[in-house]
Amino acid sequence: PVTIAHQQPTVMTMLECAEPSLVAWRVLARVGDAFMTVEEEDAVAVMKRLARPLGSDPAIVSGESGGAGLAG
Repeated sequence: PVTIAHQQPTVMTMLECAEPSLVAWRVLARVGDAFMTVEEEDAVAVMKRLARPLGSDPAIVSGESGGAGLAG
């Protein structure tokens, strides 16, 4: 793993990481197959969509980081 210089802040603060945990990196290096980029606007849009579902679906209270997997 490498450490990168701090970049622009992100609305997905729980996913912001300039230096990975060595414990987590050992796991990710073995089982991680892919990665994705999630645009800020997409994370915000998913968070809002989860809060205002369609029909009888339950509302989900989530931050931008919580919706990142759906946004990607």
